[in-house]
Amino acid sequence: MGYIIPIKSREQYMAALRVLDELPGTWSSRGAAELREFYVTPEHYAALVEAGIVKDIRTKSNGRGKKKLAKKTKS
Repeated sequence: MGYIIPIKSREQYMAALRVLDELPGTWSSRGAAELREFYVTPEHYAALVEAGIVKDIRTKSNGRGKKKLAKKTKS
């Protein structure tokens, strides 16, 4: 299983290339210059997260959170 990472800027693209070129294994890139995506292995993805290039989507979040109930007033 791998990950699809959308690239949003040229700086992010260049930083990702620097990290991916240092790691063993296969990765691929597709898309036009403005809509580029990387297809990477879990090891590559972990290295990109550690380098701070992409946000970790593997962690589970609570989303928006729970809504508070309105306080009942005595009338």
